[in-house]
Amino acid sequence: ISRRNVDKTGITFDDFVPCRRWLDGDGRVVYQGENKPSVDAPVQLRLFHALPHIDYILHGHCYITDAPMTSMAIPCGAVEEADEILSCVDKNADFITLHLKGHGCLIMAGANRLDDMFNVEYEVRPIPEIM
Repeated sequence: ISRRNVDKTGITFDDFVPCRRWLDGDGRVVYQGENKPSVDAPVQLRLFHALPHIDYILHGHCYITDAPMTSMAIPCGAVEEADEILSCVDKNADFITLHLKGHGCLIMAGANRLDDMFNVEYEVRPIPEIM
């Protein structure tokens, strides 16, 4: 998962933080090294666990052309966002695009669909958004 507050325009391998969910069920994120992972790490780790065919997650603060949208706006990094996302997607899919209402978007892909991530069309998100 990318490290917290990294400029993603020039992201490199060194800007990622190895992490995993604590296995005893308390939801903590365990990470390696000095850099903290993105505030979205708890959400993304839950998604990786619940979506067995997904190997990559790209999160942005724009929208995607023709993607469905979550029904509720949930703040960035709130773990409840994982449940909202999972209620909107096919858990057996290997490629998913989704708007996060009032937040941005997710593109999720399995290893065999990685190239499809490069073909997604983006849209400017209206600010302020009407909820």
